[in-house]
Amino acid sequence: MAGPAPIYSLATDDHGRAEATAWARFSSARDAAEFCASWLAILCAQLGRPNGALLLLGPERDGAFRAAATWPDATRSMQHLVPAAERALKERRGVLVPRDAGVAPGREPGALVGYPIEVSGILRGAVALDLSGGEHALQQALRLVYWASAWLVDQFRQQDLRERDAQLSRLALATDLVATAVQEQRFAPSALAVANELATRLSCDRASIGIEASGAIEVQAISHTASFDPKTNLVRLIGEAMNEVLDLDTAIVHPGAAGEELVAIAHAELAREFRDAAVCSVPLVQDGHAIGVLTLERASGEPFDAQAVELGKTLGMLLGPILELKRENERSEWQRAREALAGATRALFGPRHPGLKLLTVVAALAFFFCIFATGQYRITAKMAIEGEVQSAAVAPFDGYIAEARARGHRVTIFHRGRHAVPADVGQHQAGLLRLGQRHRLPLAAGDADHAVAQLADD
Repeated sequence: MAGPAPIYSLATDDHGRAEATAWARFSSARDAAEFCASWLAILCAQLGRPNGALLLLGPERDGAFRAAATWPDATRSMQHLVPAAERALKERRGVLVPRDAGVAPGREPGALVGYPIEVSGILRGAVALDLSGGEHALQQALRLVYWASAWLVDQFRQQDLRERDAQLSRLALATDLVATAVQEQRFAPSALAVANELATRLSCDRASIGIEASGAIEVQAISHTASFDPKTNLVRLIGEAMNEVLDLDTAIVHPGAAGEELVAIAHAELAREFRDAAVCSVPLVQDGHAIGVLTLERASGEPFDAQAVELGKTLGMLLGPILELKRENERSEWQRAREALAGATRALFGPRHPGLKLLTVVAALAFFFCIFATGQYRITAKMAIEGEVQSAAVAPFDGYIAEARARGHRVTIFHRGRHAVPADVGQHQAGLLRLGQRHRLPLAAGDADHAVAQLADD
């Protein structure tokens, strides 16, 4: 007994041939657009050739869903099916929308059918159909759309798995490169090891790393090259391409995508001079500022796609701080002080940091005010007025005090024409005070005998 005939043998008329062609395209789809177009054609063939069909997929970055396929003609407008698709997306279920009589007058009864495409709780699109027939036919159409949507769900899940595997692969590459950069102690060996690893893992013929110094890029490492002359044509062109990235502060790919307005003159010159098929340069970033550039070159093979560029940007953000830290540790104190002074000067006189400028002006005004301003400064304190008796006494004989070490000790008084007279300082001062209080006037040198007699009496 012969087995079941293949589906292609059933194509006995135009309808069968169209369905067979759609199945052939569906089973060997080369991209998502061909897969969606053939899937919609098969669905319409199973539904008995509806009046029109529209498949929306998304969401895009702006959150919108856009047409991925239409039937029967890709150039035919299907705007009347958009409300059914939007309602299915909003309600997240299959819907029936009454057909607008003004769209196709005289057509047999029917409705617009909308059904959402949902994968793991995330809306990925919707299909809208313009069907004719009664309620039973429309319910049958909804069931068929439900079963057919499983193909799209499976396609989306496979796509998600591929993207997840690619992300894991990029993450593993980034982790390996970070480990390569960290394991070297000094900057030059670390940069060379990273360049060699990048050239091998990303299938590049050459990978170069440059660091910014005084506003320009200096090439520090070239893959598979232990040493090089900075004056060679290769190093010069690579440096100019890196300076282009530093000036534009963005990643540059040559050749660029279709419709891209960014013109990379230095990258084009590098590719022309060394017959590169593709060149990609991404900035090495630290704290939001480019401190260097990573340049990748391929002499043959595929150009750098969007995923490769995103991987390069990620590597630039990961490797930038590591390489800059190693280079910072090798700088002398004089270089660090000079760069700190240059950075402060740029912040003070550059176009940014208005708060720093305002604070500097206020501090300068306060400093000069404290230096040149004059005025009176008054303080308050408690005060008391007390009386005081001030007396003066003159020695009663001509002489001088030879020794007086401390108050209360005896002193020796020498006077002219007599022997030394020892006296107690405390008693002598008390006597002079009482004598001065009586007379209220200094004792004259001529009253010496009277003064001595008074002291003797006291």
